[in-house]
Amino acid sequence: MAPVTTDDEAPGAGGAGGAASDIEPDRLTAIAPALRDAARRFGTPLYLTDAATIRSSAAEVAAAFPDPWIRQFSVKANDVAAVVGLVTAATTATPGGRSPFGANVVSRGEWAVARAAGLPNARITLEGVGKTDADLAA
Repeated sequence: MAPVTTDDEAPGAGGAGGAASDIEPDRLTAIAPALRDAARRFGTPLYLTDAATIRSSAAEVAAAFPDPWIRQFSVKANDVAAVVGLVTAATTATPGGRSPFGANVVSRGEWAVARAAGLPNARITLEGVGKTDADLAA
């Protein structure tokens, strides 16, 4: 099953909860045909991501915690590189042009996802106990 990332005009799931029931009824009616088409094309269960909602939510968090706050997206919350890329992309950039989010990881696997999403090491934080020398060198 492949994750599908969509833009505002394409199918997507609701906001923070992500459940279809979280979508306003008129929007759900508008996107229902596209959701059915995606289910036919990719099978079910199918996880869809509303890119516009992610960008909007990221902008809200950045506004609520302005610089000098360090804002990191926990890759543990969603380890799909496309989603990590949406949250940390320049499309949610601060007025200075810098993306307000980096990525927080706890393993080399999560680090690889953050790198696949296009983040440089300088914007990735590593947390947790029991890190080996190899973990720290990665």
